[in-house]
Amino acid sequence: MAREYQAAIVVDTIEEESYRELKESNGSGEKKHLLDGLGQLRRRLKELAEWYGLPYLEERLYSTICPRCGAKMKELSNRRMRCPSCGFNDHRDNVPLLWAKRRYLELLQKQPVFPTQAILLERFFNNLVSQLAPISCKQAV
Repeated sequence: MAREYQAAIVVDTIEEESYRELKESNGSGEKKHLLDGLGQLRRRLKELAEWYGLPYLEERLYSTICPRCGAKMKELSNRRMRCPSCGFNDHRDNVPLLWAKRRYLELLQKQPVFPTQAILLERFFNNLVSQLAPISCKQAV
């Protein structure tokens, strides 16, 4: 079914140096256990994507870089971000989702996709982002 709908997986990761620092810090054992679990989850997800022939991408999806023009964004009140270059404005938690959507669509362009499937997938992703936006804003309050 995943191949039928041209699924692709985009995973937001932390930078390797930050990951290593968190694991080696004198934090609780629970934190290290959680980080090990996340690493195992990423490896398993990648293996499954390869097994099913799905495009897979691990990339840092920044909340401070504008998804429209790539400029450094400024943080406003209520965790909102604004780009001084192009005027883009959104909640900080939504910016990585927009980067994920962008990378997802780039992955799909590398795959053979029927036009109707691409339109349906774009609509699905737009609905997902619009449904998550109110949730992340409620959490910030």
